[in-house]
Amino acid sequence: GGARAAPGRAAAQGTLCRHQRQFRPADGLGRFIGRYFDDPKTVPEASLRAEAGITVPFGVDGGGEGAIRDIPAQRVAVLRFKGPYAELEGAYEWLYGTWMPGSGEEPADAPCLKDDLNDCRTLPPAEWLTDIMVPLKRR
Repeated sequence: GGARAAPGRAAAQGTLCRHQRQFRPADGLGRFIGRYFDDPKTVPEASLRAEAGITVPFGVDGGGEGAIRDIPAQRVAVLRFKGPYAELEGAYEWLYGTWMPGSGEEPADAPCLKDDLNDCRTLPPAEWLTDIMVPLKRR
């Protein structure tokens, strides 16, 4: 199957969120995106690979310490989760373990994505909204 976020990633996600205002453009166009390349059920925690970034308009140069990565257009299963990052693993388990087998879909060999939809600095954890996006194989 595809990659999914590891339970240990909650701390890293929280660190990114604390810096959200520093990096998010004032006009609100930027959104935090996480890409997870490995399945924590099969890859040792020390070897898990992930990227964290913010969306930017076309034409922005990633110069300096930044790098521009394109996320290709693709079919995805989307699960909107409401709650703290520490509880995201249960959402991934349901998506991969319950929904995916009954849907007739299969995960593509592509990174799983996580999109933070609101500002965790201004809301309590119970109100945080996160879209989990699992790329699907073409039909």
